[in-house]
Amino acid sequence: MAGIVLAGSILYVGAALAQDRPSAPKAPAVLDLDQLIQEALQANPDITASQKKRDALWERPAQAKAWDDPRLEFGVRNVPADDADFSKIDMTMKEISLSQSIPLPGITSLREKIAIQEAKSADMMHEYTRLQITREVKKSYFELYLVNRHIGTAEKNKGLLRQFVEIAQAKYAVGKGMQQDVLKAQVELSKFIERLIQFKQQKETIIAELNRLLAREDSTPLLGQPVLPEHKITQSATELVDAAKAGNPGLLSLQEMIGRNEADYKLAKKSYVPEIMLTGAYGQRENAHRTGAKPNVMTESDGTSKLVTMRELNQNTERADVFSIAVGINVPIWFHSKQSRKVAETYHMIEQSKAEYRALANEIRYKIRDLMAKQDRETGLIELYEHGIIPQATQSLNSAIAGYQVGSVDFLTLLDSQITLCNAELQASTAQAQYQMNLADIETIVGKKLF
Repeated sequence: MAGIVLAGSILYVGAALAQDRPSAPKAPAVLDLDQLIQEALQANPDITASQKKRDALWERPAQAKAWDDPRLEFGVRNVPADDADFSKIDMTMKEISLSQSIPLPGITSLREKIAIQEAKSADMMHEYTRLQITREVKKSYFELYLVNRHIGTAEKNKGLLRQFVEIAQAKYAVGKGMQQDVLKAQVELSKFIERLIQFKQQKETIIAELNRLLAREDSTPLLGQPVLPEHKITQSATELVDAAKAGNPGLLSLQEMIGRNEADYKLAKKSYVPEIMLTGAYGQRENAHRTGAKPNVMTESDGTSKLVTMRELNQNTERADVFSIAVGINVPIWFHSKQSRKVAETYHMIEQSKAEYRALANEIRYKIRDLMAKQDRETGLIELYEHGIIPQATQSLNSAIAGYQVGSVDFLTLLDSQITLCNAELQASTAQAQYQMNLADIETIVGKKLF
């Protein structure tokens, strides 16, 4: 009976190895990558935040170009302190004044230019955010593809190891094997079960990450299975570097910031020239209540008379209202510690933005060449695994199964052949997925869709 089980188990293993993948009754639905990207671009809150920041900055140019608001004042002048009589003193008046600061030519246009450059920089950063979200969706999608492939490979090899356990137990039962072989097979089976647990945990994490990027609930299921596109890079590293110079949002944003800082530098140099303050005032005065003095004889009670001065109230004197106009300027007497420092500050800001531009350009060149070197590596690994290692490992495992059946190969050699094939399949899937992830990185650096 044990011999029948042994023969049946070996035949089952041979049949399983004849198939690259387990057969499925129905092809699963495909998880559309382009649809996921569009959903993320519409719903992701990071994109919404960058868009609102850009929209807010585009509201500034009109504000920057406008003059400062005029200043309206109401008050009284020269009121007597003893009785607050508005008709007593000629210069007492109720006054209304309007002041307007008038910038010199070129000031408001420079302020507007600064605001426009900042808004254009925000446009570029908004596009950079969109590219970043697109890259993250793609990488998560390919990671999901990869972990699904790893789960499939681990499930297939777990099934093979279960058969190896049965083979080792059958041989041990008829006295042709050792108990050590049975234990070794069980240990390797437990290792594959451990791998499956890890892969399934990684899958849940990747699904949660995709849902985060799509602004969905963490537990929302993804309908369909990811598939790997056949995209291949055709441009050279030099062509990609040139494309990045013209399209990378980070570089374009820094170009706008250089223009912004140059305009700010010109504005700082104009701060030495005073601004004009024009003020117009209108004063309303009350009519005069004057008293006139004239001599008069006054008789006392004892019959004597004396000369006194009598005052009569004259209410017929009118006072004209008055107006005034004044022109003032601010005097930059503290130019050494204020205006000169501002000029120096804006000059350093120009140099800083230029240095940041050069640094980013150097980093972009390095990243592109690094990614292209990695693409050459992944292409070589895919070719090696698919046309070299995997066929050879499959042949070696088939040979080991046949040898183990007749007793010319020990069980450890059989296990080693099976593990070698499994690892080669895992590495091949990793290289295929990594190639597409690298393409997503290249697209983000170049600043446009390549496929």
